[in-house]
Amino acid sequence: ATDAVVPGNALAGNQGVLPAASNYVWTFTTAPGLDTTRPRVITTVPVTSSPGPINVATNTAISAAFTEPMAALTLNAASFTLTGPGLTPVLGSVTYASQVVVFKPAAVLVAGTTYTATVTTAATDLAGNQLAGNQPPALPAASNYVWTFTTAALVVTPPTITLTNPINLATGVLLNAAVNANFSEA
Repeated sequence: ATDAVVPGNALAGNQGVLPAASNYVWTFTTAPGLDTTRPRVITTVPVTSSPGPINVATNTAISAAFTEPMAALTLNAASFTLTGPGLTPVLGSVTYASQVVVFKPAAVLVAGTTYTATVTTAATDLAGNQLAGNQPPALPAASNYVWTFTTAALVVTPPTITLTNPINLATGVLLNAAVNANFSEA
């Protein structure tokens, strides 16, 4: 906030404008400067590393978290893509909430395959600044954020429960009754 002061005798030395030679004070707040800081990706799932992570589950949703709120309409299937194997596009849906964009593949990813996730410079923050990408923070140019990962070679089927004691929805079970479950595998 800034105070502005007009002395009582400011108008051509005429103190008759104000009843006394007192100052008139009012307060106002200036707007912040323009936002020119490019948004950055701070975390990804799967994690960004070199080389990219391996043994990623084939049903993983891919996500990126940003340093600041983004313009939601700029985060879509055109600005957040997944390809693999090679340059083959993966179909999926893109959602954005709480500074995190998520790409959910339409089908389970292929086991033992390397994928490339990309958030392009079409993604902008609320001020219209394009993404800073994987470049060092000191560089001013916009660029894509790109990372790779490899899915697990084997598709793992989780075990299921085949039998419970007492049975599901049983009534009148004694307080000291044995409780156990049998699984489909050891």
